[in-house]
Amino acid sequence: MKTFSKIIGLTLCILVINSYSQDQNYTQFFNNKLYYNPGYAGLYNGVRTHFSYRNQWTKLPYDFKSYNVAFDISARGLPGGGGLGAIIHNDNEGEGMVRNFYGGLILASRIPLNKTRGRENLVLQFGITAALCQKKIDWAGLVFPDQLNGKYGNIYPTNFSEPENSNVVYPDFSFGSVLAHYSENVNTRIGGAIHHIFEPKIGFLNDESKLGMKFIAHGDVIIMLEEERKRDDIAKAAKLNTGILYENQNGANTFNIGVTGYKSHIYLGIWYRNEDINTLNLNSVIFLTGVNFSMGDDSRVRLMYSYDYITNKLIGTGGTHEISLILEFNNANVFKLTGAEKQKWGSMPCSEF
Repeated sequence: MKTFSKIIGLTLCILVINSYSQDQNYTQFFNNKLYYNPGYAGLYNGVRTHFSYRNQWTKLPYDFKSYNVAFDISARGLPGGGGLGAIIHNDNEGEGMVRNFYGGLILASRIPLNKTRGRENLVLQFGITAALCQKKIDWAGLVFPDQLNGKYGNIYPTNFSEPENSNVVYPDFSFGSVLAHYSENVNTRIGGAIHHIFEPKIGFLNDESKLGMKFIAHGDVIIMLEEERKRDDIAKAAKLNTGILYENQNGANTFNIGVTGYKSHIYLGIWYRNEDINTLNLNSVIFLTGVNFSMGDDSRVRLMYSYDYITNKLIGTGGTHEISLILEFNNANVFKLTGAEKQKWGSMPCSEF
């Protein structure tokens, strides 16, 4: 086991020194909207805060842990009438041998395309994230081939000379857009985003290593299966949310497709992830559950858990656990809009799922 652990450490080293790097993926991408598309900032009324924890490949000696915190507020009173947000992402690879930090501010602009009875039902939002990032490596925690003995493991000193640079700080920018349509029974959203627009250099050993541009395309539909007759029915009415997320970075493709159902405060869902839209050859099957608690007429908390069951050649690495906590304050009037200003800017109802 110790020798295997060292090999894993060596593999991590090779990965981080490679000329290109890839972003962490989240299973619950629908709960990590700002991570994937800054155009979502302030799309719905009020204030939202999101916390996410992901533990990937749990059977490996050195698993991968990721943390994400984000919040956004609607800003209808500002020029452009979009939203503001912030996001922090941190992940540890190989028990902290490699650490990545991402902290950004988000600004979104809003274009109302149609209104019904003074309320927006079709809007287009554009968003941009400006972030400051840091990548660190602990060279002392890595093991190189010249240290290993086939029988006794790590017994030799290495000839590897530790580079002076073990900490890379760089700016990063992302851009995205979302088109959202709302009706009484159906809520539809489609969008796309480009991340790492300037492909920042992130190498420890040379200036050629860079973070490749990532392309995102997504769409989802929320369908109301029961009529909401009064406010108390909102938390109980049956709904379905089906969607797709496509990612492309450095030639690697990922598709997430599935459906989540909701009834009487409970979420249940099944999704799958693959390199193409082929349901007969899956990389992983995802099982999701969660609860929705009301904290008042206009506030709620959602707690969701998902488990990735690996079905491909990486099955021996173990599954992946992910937990999300979302707080929503739907009618929080942060910018103190008056009644006249609310009527001028209109509003899209709060998030339904």
